[in-house]
Amino acid sequence: MVVSKLFHVLFGKECHPIITGFHKSSIIVFANGKLQVIFGIQPNFETGELSYSQNVSLNLKPELPQNFECKKLVTSSSKHHVALVGNNEVFLISLPYDLSCFAFKLERIKDTYFCESLPLIKGKYGKKIKINEVKWSDDDEVFNSSTVGVLLSNNSVELYSVLDVKKPIAIANFGLLLPNDSNTFGLSTMLENFSFGPKFKSEITDDQYYTIFAVDNEGQFYTISFIVDKGKVLKIFSPTKGIYIFGNDNRHSINNICDILLLNNSCRDKIPIFSVVTYSGTVMHLTSLIKSDVDWKNGIPDFELYVVENYQLPTVKVEAGNSITISNDSTTPNNYMIQDLYSLYSVDYTTSLNGLISQMINKPFSDQTEPLKFHQIFGCSGSIIPNTGSVVCLDDSELKKMPLQSVLFLCVCSDGNILYHCIYRELMRKLKIPENVENKITEIAPKPTESNLISEILTIMSKRQVFPAFKISEKPSEKVQLECMIDALKIILANNEILHQGIEKVDTTIEKMSTLHKENCTFVDKELDRLSEYFDDLMRLKETIKICRDSIKGLIKRTDKIMDYVIPSDDVPLIENEIKIYGKLEEIENLCESMSKATFNILEDVNNKKSILYGTTKSFQSSASGQKFMLMKNTKDIEDLQKWTKKLQSSVDEFF
Repeated sequence: MVVSKLFHVLFGKECHPIITGFHKSSIIVFANGKLQVIFGIQPNFETGELSYSQNVSLNLKPELPQNFECKKLVTSSSKHHVALVGNNEVFLISLPYDLSCFAFKLERIKDTYFCESLPLIKGKYGKKIKINEVKWSDDDEVFNSSTVGVLLSNNSVELYSVLDVKKPIAIANFGLLLPNDSNTFGLSTMLENFSFGPKFKSEITDDQYYTIFAVDNEGQFYTISFIVDKGKVLKIFSPTKGIYIFGNDNRHSINNICDILLLNNSCRDKIPIFSVVTYSGTVMHLTSLIKSDVDWKNGIPDFELYVVENYQLPTVKVEAGNSITISNDSTTPNNYMIQDLYSLYSVDYTTSLNGLISQMINKPFSDQTEPLKFHQIFGCSGSIIPNTGSVVCLDDSELKKMPLQSVLFLCVCSDGNILYHCIYRELMRKLKIPENVENKITEIAPKPTESNLISEILTIMSKRQVFPAFKISEKPSEKVQLECMIDALKIILANNEILHQGIEKVDTTIEKMSTLHKENCTFVDKELDRLSEYFDDLMRLKETIKICRDSIKGLIKRTDKIMDYVIPSDDVPLIENEIKIYGKLEEIENLCESMSKATFNILEDVNNKKSILYGTTKSFQSSASGQKFMLMKNTKDIEDLQKWTKKLQSSVDEFF
């Protein structure tokens, strides 16, 4: 375990970066609100520092909110998308194809790329609903694209496709099986985590099923199934609760589960293995088996879980906030990682998987190593930032001391330093599976001295009609034939009941359709009558408008004629006498203006001489009786003037 200060050099001493593994010898880093990809990470054993070949900046459009706090980075299996997980929002980042295509030819990669950031939740639920977990589906063929699942605090899992993030393609509502009381002060039963389950086909209908498994804080297992066809969810079944676990004892209690994950092995759909970890450090490997279609209740798929093995983490501090997470190792098959705040573990379950397969196909092969290879990569007294455990492959390392197949484990401490450790892949064995692995089990004669847990699981499976079904001999007995006939009759009876129910539903719908048809006919007749009345009214209005338009045209013609007679024309030429009269009038007007100016000057001279002779005197002020007399006289003059103007107006009217 070596400590490197690479991030202090790149992002500063006060940074708290979040990392995740990318392509070989490269990681994605989110620090100081920016996203970057660091290529060509190589350790230097002499200096203890990490070196890199190229640092690529990813500019997000639109930019992230200023108050966004990233707590986890999750990359898709195709390495074309990365999810930035916050407390109340998830942003989906589309990575450029150059980062994947030219990962081994860094000279063709640019220093800066622009990436599209799309919010998944986008304030849909507000701050009351929080995001508990985000995981990508490792099987992109089911929905024809990369699919991400978001576990919300309302006990539901929303599935989003990268092709359209505006609305979820499916919602697994586990809240139907959980209490809906919000005033429980954190003591209610809630989902702790979830995992994408295996896919399978129905033996009767040949439908493709897709599953999701979830666990709550009391150790109960939940599952929900979808029917998927051509990338579309056709039907979502009701969730089921309380899956029975075979092989579990009181010594290994699975209460207080903090994480569950479907391990990404080469036989995942045929032999699905889940890894479950608790807050106390107990880790269990469980395999799930689907019951026969005949045993399904109400057509809902039913599962059973079997304990394969269990172990206890050596150094686990049971304290508040010490959450343990599980993640698949993308560099090595049949390996996964476990991380808490103080340590990082690597688990190789190849031997256990080989033993289970060898007994299922009744063809043992030699494997003399221990059943479970367990490695503690890191163990420190300080705290590690959660969800920063990553592993990258150093196949292209130029160091001669290291073999071609070597892996590098990385973690980020709370102070921003990097913990890293190299492990040779020779210590991490590859899977040894025969070439032909069939989905069948043969009957094995039990050994009197054998007390292996796997053999007990196989004996239980051989006695039940579960998936996978065991092989039938070449000459079946009468008992087997009768059992097959009984099963076929049960299926036929069940199908007959379904057909009768469907026929009854069709009859009821036909009756309802007849009544609805009659109601629709009456309604259509009423609407047609109303429309005919409206049409008649419109035709009447049209006729009245035509009549009014013709009368208006006639009135316009009459008014034009009247205006021609009333208004005189300005184009009439003047007579010679009229021209002479206009000239004399202009001369008289000029003479009057000159005389008025002369009289004004004479009055000013008179006033000046008067002021020189008599001096300045006060203006005349009449008495009250004098003012009254003058007012009475003025009123009489005004009345006479009004009478005279009226007579003049009447005479003018008579003249015209």
